[in-house]
Amino acid sequence: MFDFEKRGTTAIVHARGDIDVLTSESFREAILEAERGADRVVISLLDCPYLDSTGLTVLISSQRRLGQRLAVVVSDQGNVRKIIEIASLAQFLRIVPTLEEAVGAVAS
Repeated sequence: MFDFEKRGTTAIVHARGDIDVLTSESFREAILEAERGADRVVISLLDCPYLDSTGLTVLISSQRRLGQRLAVVVSDQGNVRKIIEIASLAQFLRIVPTLEEAVGAVAS
């Protein structure tokens, strides 16, 4: 469901499947694990069809902890983007549409 890879000093967390009350703790742990030894973190939600308030809470706490060292990849279309916008978090989180753009955004 959650795994990560390293590209230099950037860790990329891939979320696959729904992030909800049953999976949000694993999501949080995957991000924390990815942070170890990484200067920057990218969270890819491209393969995540649904995100509930517990997943949003994980994203918010990650943003607070990492600041400009975090980018979140979300498709311009789909439920996750709508959920983030409805929750008024698009201005708080650094949202980008592609993995390449995210890696570039946290590197600069």
